[in-house]
Amino acid sequence: MASTAAYERLPASPMENTPGDHAETPNLNVASGPNEFDCAPPLPRRRGRKLARALLFVAGFIVVLSFVFRNRVRRAIIIPVSALPPLKPDPVRDGQVLFQRDCVPIWNETIDLDSYDDQNLDVLDVVKEYQLQLLNQATHRLYPPPRRPEPPFLYRARYSLPVNLDSIYFLNRGSFASGTVRYELAPHDSDSISIDVSMRYWRKEVQGRVNMCVLHRGGFEKGFGIFTPPKDHWNIILGDRRDMRFEVVVGIPQSALAYPVANLASDLHDFSQTVDGIKHYWSSVNLTSTNGAIVVQPEAQLQAANLTLHTTNARIEGSFVSDHSLKIETTNDPILADIGLSNQGGYPTTTARVWTTNARINASFYLSGAYPDDEAYRGSQADFNIHARSSNGPIDIAIPVAPINHKLRMLSHTSNAYSKAQIHRTFEGLFRARTTHAPAEVSTSLTSADDPLGQDREPTLQVPDQYEGYSHGKFFWGDRYRSRSSEFELLTSNAPVEITFI
Repeated sequence: MASTAAYERLPASPMENTPGDHAETPNLNVASGPNEFDCAPPLPRRRGRKLARALLFVAGFIVVLSFVFRNRVRRAIIIPVSALPPLKPDPVRDGQVLFQRDCVPIWNETIDLDSYDDQNLDVLDVVKEYQLQLLNQATHRLYPPPRRPEPPFLYRARYSLPVNLDSIYFLNRGSFASGTVRYELAPHDSDSISIDVSMRYWRKEVQGRVNMCVLHRGGFEKGFGIFTPPKDHWNIILGDRRDMRFEVVVGIPQSALAYPVANLASDLHDFSQTVDGIKHYWSSVNLTSTNGAIVVQPEAQLQAANLTLHTTNARIEGSFVSDHSLKIETTNDPILADIGLSNQGGYPTTTARVWTTNARINASFYLSGAYPDDEAYRGSQADFNIHARSSNGPIDIAIPVAPINHKLRMLSHTSNAYSKAQIHRTFEGLFRARTTHAPAEVSTSLTSADDPLGQDREPTLQVPDQYEGYSHGKFFWGDRYRSRSSEFELLTSNAPVEITFI
């Protein structure tokens, strides 16, 4: 009798016949041949997943290794000129074509001998020395920390613009550029506006890749532009070895007072801007930066009918004056400002907007009218609209000076921080203070001797609606309230609110 291999019968599926149907059992004898098997052949092994996991592990290991030894990788790579991408300036902005005329690329470099004695000094030696200083600081906790070394190569240039212009503007396009722009009063009188530029850089390869140009925008509008290459995939490897640091000094002569420039504008990325010694009156000032502060020095004052200052991640500080519109905006840094607002009485309203986020606002508003504080001129009211806004930062506002019979609409709004306001005694109108989980206080120490009109009227502070976190009422002089259409509102959360009439 021939031997046969025994096979177990597979479990019956729902589609199979039951034994009651007298179904024939399939012959599973080996001798019956492969065509008589009902079961499917085994699936092949999946080796693609293992290969993918192995490749992913190797790639992750290479990334981690490159990050740990990134400094050695940078030193091992020789940076050719082709590593710097070509110049791609943006010729169109706000519908205006910016032609690059009189534009000369940088070809020659010099060594700043005041900082480095060896003209053949290797840049990597400078970086290595700085890293050694950082290591010593971490080991011995040195204070102050070591100063970052300056790039060894230095380029200087001078440009000029005529003083009899309608507008002057400054801009930069591209990447790898940062620095400061300083507007100051020229030490010597002349008939042109001087522009002195100093550029420090690490690599000689920036030659021919940077353009500094005098720009023409039609009519009597001229400016100065810095154009650098855009970012590319080399940033991770090269780090800051292609960074360029600029110092631009704009000298405005005294003769510019006889030919006042109407407009001043800037659009500078990664640049800070400083105004020093200038008290010119402009028709319009629009200074824009990113990641750079805008500072007006104490001996200077920025005056314009329309004044706009905008930056990000940096502070705005100084003295500003406007008689029509003022906008001060930043993010993640404070605003410290003394603001003068004037109004001719009536339309148009003089407006001011002071905004930031995650930082404090400390602003003093000096309000003035076009007419003296006399009874003969009280029919003309100075009209102001002020809006201060922040988040997660305190707001401290003061109005130490204001004309008689003025109209004021002011809103101060923040969150998770206190809000304070000191209001001048000439204010007569409604006020509202609101917060959560904290008190809302309103107070005054004024007496009849402080009457703005000198009529010995008593100050009246009415707070009919007051409970925890909310105060609403009126402030006026005398026995009868006369509506001035003035309103003052302070809003915050999780912090106290305080209004004081001074």
